[in-house]
Amino acid sequence: MKIRFYSVAMLFLALGVPLLKGCGGSSNGSSNVPLPVQPPPASADQFAVVARSTQTQWRDGTPVALEIEVKNVSDRAATLQFPSGQSFDFAATREGETQPVWRWSMDKVFTQVFRSQTLSAGQSLKFSARWEDPSPGRYRIVGTIAANGGIDAAPFTIEIVP
Repeated sequence: MKIRFYSVAMLFLALGVPLLKGCGGSSNGSSNVPLPVQPPPASADQFAVVARSTQTQWRDGTPVALEIEVKNVSDRAATLQFPSGQSFDFAATREGETQPVWRWSMDKVFTQVFRSQTLSAGQSLKFSARWEDPSPGRYRIVGTIAANGGIDAAPFTIEIVP
């Protein structure tokens, strides 16, 4: 019985350990598979971000249409690096208040994956969103491109009238 146990143990050591080592990469914990090289993120000054609404005044009960555009204003390709599946966001703050009353992303779920998009010189990306049911009042809207740490557009104001 002892001889059989030792035989099985020796067989495992002879065959099993090298197989396990091969599955785990090198002995220092690194993998033999090269990782893709990502370009460094472009600085925010290489991009122009503009957010807007198709009108400045909306009737109560009418969804507000919002747009945001990011343009590479440099003379060479520039890369946007996104930390998730979210590309943009909008926040609406009632006039005279500091906390947003609405955020486009608040009821969304985004993939948790790093991704990048390279824009050639002069190329732009556009995104659109809708604020479905705002209450009457004046709102400050801020649009953000969710890449490179967040790139904000200049805020603008809309009014929802009864």
